[in-house]
Amino acid sequence: SEKDGDGSVNKTAIAGEYNGGILIFDDEEHMTGDEEKDMAISDELASIIDSITYDNFESQTMFESYVGTFVADEGKITLNEDHTGTLSLQDNIDINWSTHEITAVDGSFNYEFATEGGDIQLNLDDMWIDFKKE
Repeated sequence: SEKDGDGSVNKTAIAGEYNGGILIFDDEEHMTGDEEKDMAISDELASIIDSITYDNFESQTMFESYVGTFVADEGKITLNEDHTGTLSLQDNIDINWSTHEITAVDGSFNYEFATEGGDIQLNLDDMWIDFKKE
């Protein structure tokens, strides 16, 4: 977000792999300052993005090295091809994952992670934990 005259400007880019390339949706909203109008516009843009369907959607390959089960003394991370998975620390928690973030399906947390040499480093409350691929 940034200021633009009387209102603010919210910019969002959504990128994903699509059949060997990258499909990017670039969204820029100029807010009016009228919360009701701004929410209606934001909701309409979200419904447009949510309505997009794909014909002939091929398997993604960009993140194939992320897929698998990773273990550490503290627990286990399972990342599925469809960007879902499980984080098993004290409990098994359903997650979604993206390039650098693991998010609980229920929205209760999101953790930064990195990959290196086929393994994962997970940032749990500013403590990086190494998970090795099984």
